[in-house]
This record gives sequence, structure tokens and C-alpha cells, in this order.
Amino acid sequence: MTQHQPGLSVRSGEASQPTFLAERPRSAAYVVVGAYLRHLRHCRGRRLWEAARVLDCAISKVSRMEGGSYMQEKDVLPLLRMYGLLDVEQVMAVRHLLQSVGVSHHLGTDVGLGWEDRLAACEQWAASERTYSAYRMPRLVQSAAYAEALRRISPVLGDESRLETPGTTGHSRRQVTVLLDELILERPLGGAAVMAEQCEHLQSVVEQGIAEVLVVPATVLVPCNYLSELEIKGRLLSVRRGPQAVLYSSGPEAESLGQVLDRAYAAAYPPEHSLGRIRLARQGFERTAGRTS
Repeated sequence: MTQHQPGLSVRSGEASQPTFLAERPRSAAYVVVGAYLRHLRHCRGRRLWEAARVLDCAISKVSRMEGGSYMQEKDVLPLLRMYGLLDVEQVMAVRHLLQSVGVSHHLGTDVGLGWEDRLAACEQWAASERTYSAYRMPRLVQSAAYAEALRRISPVLGDESRLETPGTTGHSRRQVTVLLDELILERPLGGAAVMAEQCEHLQSVVEQGIAEVLVVPATVLVPCNYLSELEIKGRLLSVRRGPQAVLYSSGPEAESLGQVLDRAYAAAYPPEHSLGRIRLARQGFERTAGRTS
């Protein structure tokens, strides 16, 4: 179990930007597309040298692409075809994300088909993750029944459950912290029985050391409903998401959003107190479920 102290990642300044766009410090869009390429390659069982052969380039170039430090559309498209991504809408969504770099280097909006898969790829390849949520359980700590309840309420939100569970690929020793608004533990999403099982699942996640789950008092004002910070290849990527889109940030914007998470983390109940709040919520839902069964 990680020690309760603010901050998971070391924030480092970025170097000055060279002339050529492809060689600039990692943009949000490049990091996202790089993680997605890496995820697709691993899912298809391909090696770096095979990707390099398709591009007729050095292996180091493919590695830099996957790390988000180098990216050109003309190189990305052949790799997407190699990995079997043939859906025109999804390919266009990746192209749109890359082209957004010309508008803002440190911001990238992903609204195209397949945005859930690109977000999941970033989560899976992150060495550390901090997530705050004010309105629902984050995917990585959802029970099966809770995910199904979400699917019934909103096909967009519930569709996350079909994605691969973080940690099954990527970093096997990820450092994960989940910050939950206290009111989530009082909201009977799916009914009392579903929430009792969800709280039991949260206890298991904590007790097995899969993630640190901390409860943020409802009186603490956090200016985001859902905010994540991912550390990918030594760089921070902030993720703000809505029902059908994701806004990625890197650089100074990610630094600023990281401070929001720092304050939420510092204000959260300590680990044992947070676990106690989860147990109390579980007991309350079990009693309610018993009365209604």
C-alpha cells in the first residue's frame, strides 16, 4: 500500500522547442496516439522490428513514436493498417487528434469514434495514475454489477466495461490512487444490492493493494467532476472527460490540473478512515437491500 502523501509523479520542466513540429516536446495528442499505437501493436502480437520494417525505418523511430516524442501522420497511417484498424471513422479520429497539435501543442480533444479505446490505452501504459471522480465510480474500480447498471443508465458510460481491465497489459506494478467524492458512497446507482457489492469490491481493491482508494469529504470543492493524471514515459498527461469526449492536457496545463489533484488528495480522509467510510456505506446498503428483498 502506498503511503498517504500528496503527489504521485515528479513534474519536470520541458525543454525549449526545436524548429520542426515533429521534434517538439511531447504534446498531449502525440502521447495519446503513441500509447494507442503501442497498445494495438501488443494486442496484435507484433514486435518493434516488424513495425520498423513497414515504415522502412530504425526501431528507435517506432519507439519514439510510441513514446510520443516523435509523430508524423504519414507514419501513423501505415501502422494503423498493419495493426488491423481499418474502420474509416476511427482512422479519421486519430488523424483529427494529430492535426489538433497545430492548434494547441499542449491540448488535444478526442471526440471521434474509438475515444474510449484510446483512453484505455493511455491508462494501461501509465506507470502511475491518479483519478478523482465526483459522480460515479471510475472504470478501474467498478464491479461487474455496477458497470452493468451504468450501461443500463447510459450506453456511453456503460460501454467502458467492454474495455480491457487496466493492468492486464502495460505496467504490472502501476501506482494507482482513486479519489472518490463522499457522495458517491451515498448514491444508490443500480440499487442497494449493486452498491453493497460495489463497496465490497472497493474494499477488496484496497486490501489487495491494487489501488489506494481515498474518500474526499463532500465539503471539499474540487473544480472538476472527473479528472485523471497519468504518467506515461516520464511525462504527465491530464485527462478531463465528459459523456462523449476527452480533453487531454500536457505541459503547463497538466501541471495546473495536477495541483487540483494534489489539493483533493491532501483534503481526503486518511486511508484507514476512508476504508471505514466504505465499510459503513456497504453496511448501510446491505441493510437497505435486506429490507427490500
